[in-house]
Amino acid sequence: IIRKHFSNNQRAFVYQDKMKTIITNKPFVNVFGAQKIKQNIFHTVGVFVNDISKFLNYPIPFTKAALGKGGIVDIYYQVYQTPFDKIVFEGNKAFDSKTLSKIASINEVDIFTLKKAQENLINFYKNMGYLDANITYKPNKNYTKATFYIKEGNRYLLKDIYGDPSLVSYIKKRYKDKYLNLNLLNDIIKDYRKKLKTEGFIYGFSYKYDIKKLQDNQASVYLTLNKGYKILLSKVSVKGTKEKHILNIFKSFKTPREYKAEDIERLSQEAITTAKKYGYFDVKVKPIAKVKMLKSDYYQYAYTFYIDLGKRYENGNTVIYGNNHTLEHSIQYMASVGKYYSSEEESQAVKNLEESAIFDAVDLKTFLNKKDKKVDRLIELKEAKRGFFRANVGYNTQKRLIFEGSLNWADLFGTPAMGMFDYNVSSLNTSYKIGVSDKFLFSKKYLGDVFYERDFEIHNSYYLVSKGINLNLGRRLGRFYTINVGYSNDRNYVYNAPLQDNGYSNQENVSFNLVRDYKNKDINPTKIGYDIVTFTKSLKTGYNSFNINTYYLIHIIDKVFYSFKFGFGAENDGFIYQRFFLGGLKDMMGYNFEDIGSPEGGKYYGFFRNEIDFPIKSPFNLSLFTDTGNVTNRFSDITKNLKQDVGIGVFVYTPIGPVRFDVAKPLTKIPSVQSSIKYYISIGYFY
Repeated sequence: IIRKHFSNNQRAFVYQDKMKTIITNKPFVNVFGAQKIKQNIFHTVGVFVNDISKFLNYPIPFTKAALGKGGIVDIYYQVYQTPFDKIVFEGNKAFDSKTLSKIASINEVDIFTLKKAQENLINFYKNMGYLDANITYKPNKNYTKATFYIKEGNRYLLKDIYGDPSLVSYIKKRYKDKYLNLNLLNDIIKDYRKKLKTEGFIYGFSYKYDIKKLQDNQASVYLTLNKGYKILLSKVSVKGTKEKHILNIFKSFKTPREYKAEDIERLSQEAITTAKKYGYFDVKVKPIAKVKMLKSDYYQYAYTFYIDLGKRYENGNTVIYGNNHTLEHSIQYMASVGKYYSSEEESQAVKNLEESAIFDAVDLKTFLNKKDKKVDRLIELKEAKRGFFRANVGYNTQKRLIFEGSLNWADLFGTPAMGMFDYNVSSLNTSYKIGVSDKFLFSKKYLGDVFYERDFEIHNSYYLVSKGINLNLGRRLGRFYTINVGYSNDRNYVYNAPLQDNGYSNQENVSFNLVRDYKNKDINPTKIGYDIVTFTKSLKTGYNSFNINTYYLIHIIDKVFYSFKFGFGAENDGFIYQRFFLGGLKDMMGYNFEDIGSPEGGKYYGFFRNEIDFPIKSPFNLSLFTDTGNVTNRFSDITKNLKQDVGIGVFVYTPIGPVRFDVAKPLTKIPSVQSSIKYYISIGYFY
C-alpha cells in the first residue's frame, strides 16, 4: 500500500525526495483511514469512499496489508512554489544576459528546467567555438531565483575543414567566419542538402563532423557525408481491374518522374476512394515495387498496383420519411438510381429533390448491407409550404426600377408540377405569364412546361406587344446537359417602327436547344459555365434563326475571377423583333441601348466580353472589362468595322445582390450616333 506525503508549500512543482517502507503494528488503522481526516463530514465521507475504491480495485494487496501480512510504502515529496523571480548570469563576457536568457529558455525555476537550461547554454557556447566552456548553477532555497556561473574559456579559431571533397569545397566558398561556428556550418550544410535535392538525392542524406582541438586555441573539423541516393519512378501500371474511373487516375499520373513515397500512398487512397464511389466497398489495393539498381546511388522503381474490387454493391431498399402531400412514387422517380450504387447518383438524387421546390430540407443517409452486398437508403424530407409568393426588386440605369413577382402553388396533385403566375415590370417592359411547370415529368430525366404569356416591350427602334402560348419539353443528358424542344404560337403587334415593320403578325415556331449548365462544385464553385445553342424555325414563314450564347466564370487566385461572355446569332426573313441589336447594360456597355444595328436591326451579330474582378478594399471590388461586337446584314461583314469599348466597375456584394457602378467608353464611333462615356448603376443581378 502506497501513501503519499506532501510538504505544506503551495503546489507549484513536485519531485520525489525519499521513499520509506514500514511494517506497522496497527495495519488495519494505517491502511483504512491512513489519510488524516479533518473535522468535516464531507471530507470524512470522501476519505472513506476513496479507501473503499482502492480496496475494490486492489482487493488482494489491500487485504494483506490490513491483516498485517504486507507493508506500507511512504513516499515523501518536496513541493516548491512560485512566483519565479529571475535568473542571473555571472562570468559571461562574450554574450550579454539577454541573449543567454533566450538560450536558457526558462519560464519557471525548478530542478528540471535548470538542468535543461545548463545543457542549452553549454551547447550554445560550444557551437560558437568556446570548446572549453564550463557552466554550473545554483538556485536559492525557495527555487525562485537561480544563478549561472560561466567560465567561457577562449574561443577557438577554425584552422581547416576537411573530409568529403564536394561538401568541403561548397562550405569553404561560403564560410566567412575565422572562428569555429557550428551554427553557421550547419546552415551551410542544410543549403547543400537542398542543392542535392534538386539533383534528385532525396533519400538517405546524413552527415557528421568530428572536432579536433589543436595548439594555440585552434580547431579543425572533419566531415563525413552520405549524400543519399536517387530514385526514379519509371512506370506505374494496374492489374486486376478495367474499371475506367480507376484507370483514369493512373493514366493522369505521368511517368517517369522523381519517386516520392507519398505519391504511391495518394494513388492507393484515390483508387480506394474512387472504387467506393462506384459501389466497390470491399476493394483492396496492393502496390508492389520492382527495384533496379542503375548505379550505386541511383535506383529505378516500377510499381504495379494489384486491385481487387470485389463484388459491386447494388442499390437496395429505399425508405422515405416526412412526405405528407407528395406521392411516394413521385419522390421515387425524382430520387431514382440505377442498379448499382454510385455516389454521383446519390448526390444527383438529393439535388433533384432540392430543385423540385417541394421540400425545405432533404437528408439522404446510406447503410451498407455487407451480407447481401447492397446499399439501403433513408430519405428524410421536410415539405415546404405548397403556396408561396416571391418578390424581387432591383434597379439599373437602363430599365430603372424593376419589380418581379411570382405566385406559385407547388406539389400539384402530389407531383413535382408547379402552378405559377409571374408578373414583371420595368421602364422597358411589362409582362405576365400563367402556366404549369414540371422539372421532373414522370421521370428524373424529363422536364416540361406550358404557359400563356402577354408581353409589352419598349425598344430603341420599335414597340412590341405580344401574346401567345408556349410549350416546352426537355430531356436531361447526364449531369450538365439538357436538350429541349419548344413550340410557340404568338400574335404580335409592332408600332413606332420603320414603316414596313409596323402592324400585326402571327408566328408559329418550333425550336430546339441544347443547354450545358456546369459547376465544378455545388458549394463555392471555382468554375462556372453556361452554354446554350438554339435553332428556331417558323411553321408559317421562311424565318429561321441560329443562336449561341456562352458565359464562363473562372477562379484565378485568391479572390480574383476572370469571366467571358460570347454570343453569335444568324437569322433570315425575320420581323424587326426577330432581328439583332447590341448596346447597353447586357452587352456593349460603351453604347446606348440597341444603338448597334439600329434602326432596322441586322441578320447577324457577334459579341465577346472579357472581364476580371478582384477585391480592392473590403467590402469593395473592382471590375475591368472590354467589349467587342458587331451587327451586320452579311456574314462576311461581321468582322469589319468592329465596335469596341472599355470600362471599369466598382461593386459591393449585398443580401439583395451586387450593388454596382460602371463606367464604359466607346472606342469605335457609330455614324450619326453621338459617342460619349456611359454610366450605369445597378442593384441586383442582370443578364
